[in-house]
Amino acid sequence: MTQATTPEAIAATGPIVTVVNGCATLRLNRPAVHNRIEPGDLLFIRETIRRLNADPSARVLVLTGTGKTFSSGFHLASSAAPR
Repeated sequence: MTQATTPEAIAATGPIVTVVNGCATLRLNRPAVHNRIEPGDLLFIRETIRRLNADPSARVLVLTGTGKTFSSGFHLASSAAPR
């Protein structure tokens, strides 16, 4: 396994938010795993949207992903019940 795809490296690359001239961009940032969404990302995305809704200078939100894949979806193994 390379350094870029270790669990620690993957977990350390959550979504990135920028706001420029009224345009907010929320970028999923795990290209090594096709921008898989982790449980903590859902909380971050929800809080970011709440914050942007309260900010009159943010007029539009672009949701995008780093790399060639927008998102492979939610990391299902992270929500599996222990056996």
